[in-house]
Amino acid sequence: MVHNNYFSKEYLLIDAENTQAIASALATYWQANNDSMKPRIWYLEGDLGAGKTTLSQAFIKTLMQDYQLRVKSPTYTLVEQYESSQGSCRVLHADLYRLCEPEELEYLGFRDLEAQADVVLLEWPSKAAGLLPQADLILALRIVDTSRYLKVVACSPEAADWLRSWSQ
Repeated sequence: MVHNNYFSKEYLLIDAENTQAIASALATYWQANNDSMKPRIWYLEGDLGAGKTTLSQAFIKTLMQDYQLRVKSPTYTLVEQYESSQGSCRVLHADLYRLCEPEELEYLGFRDLEAQADVVLLEWPSKAAGLLPQADLILALRIVDTSRYLKVVACSPEAADWLRSWSQ
């Protein structure tokens, strides 16, 4: 998948707690920013075990303002939905790793679910290339030796402005 890179930031992830802290900071900033141009479609890329689900769980718990919330990995269900208790935020979290054919998204009702969500987190987006909406942000996780890194890539000028103004 080819994406425009209008701006990016990279972070060393020291441990799972650090990954969760960065995800929470992103979610807090996303929620506080009422700009209609804030990123809506987020691709999460990286090898198995890189931290995509850990990052997603912390992001969702922060957006839902419920740190006791059980955020399941959608590895087997493929899609999970979350709505804040006030109804002010809806998150769609999809893990597409187990898709056999990209067209399976249609059977899941993905387009309708995506249209209702305020923010969409997509793990393994390459499994449904060509059928997904264009990413606003890509969260690319990688492991190098014993270190983990997160690169946040803005794929549009609006997302680049949003990411530049985030002060982490």
